[in-house]
Amino acid sequence: IFPNNIKREGLRTDEYLIIPSCTSVGVKKRQGKLEVKSQIGTPEKHIHDSISGEINYWSKWSFQPSVSNTSIMEDDLSLSGEWLKIFKVRYLLKFSQLKDGIIEISSEEWPESGCQVELTRIWAENDLQKWTSFGFEAFGGSFQNMKENLTDSIHFFLSERKRPSFLLHLDNSMSYPEWIQNFK
Repeated sequence: IFPNNIKREGLRTDEYLIIPSCTSVGVKKRQGKLEVKSQIGTPEKHIHDSISGEINYWSKWSFQPSVSNTSIMEDDLSLSGEWLKIFKVRYLLKFSQLKDGIIEISSEEWPESGCQVELTRIWAENDLQKWTSFGFEAFGGSFQNMKENLTDSIHFFLSERKRPSFLLHLDNSMSYPEWIQNFK
């Protein structure tokens, strides 16, 4: 059912600001934009059959600063920590939330409310170890709607896939800002 709608993106490089001991805010530079994510509330544990993980809720702001403002912002942000280049190859699958349930859609579509499943191969500059990131990112509608959308999408994915062939366990579940702390 899923292989036709899985999109493989090419290699991408993002730069993340390592803010020492901070796992609730993420700052990255991506394709000329500056993105800031702030965690809302505390992570929730999610357990479904033999897999488990943390659900984090984030608010995201995206800016495309002018050239003159970029320099000022980068200087100020660099006072908070060092920038780290992260290389990524992402595989994406998208769902749309309808009144009567979740359906799989093309990764090119952007419904009003949905969820994107991301499997990403990631590695840091000057580090030989490669990591795998797996996550669900709900979008659209109210916060309560997104929570329901996220849970419904996780259950839909697991019911269609039966069980992922990789380990999803609470012990190795973390947000990007948490993972970035490995490189300080």
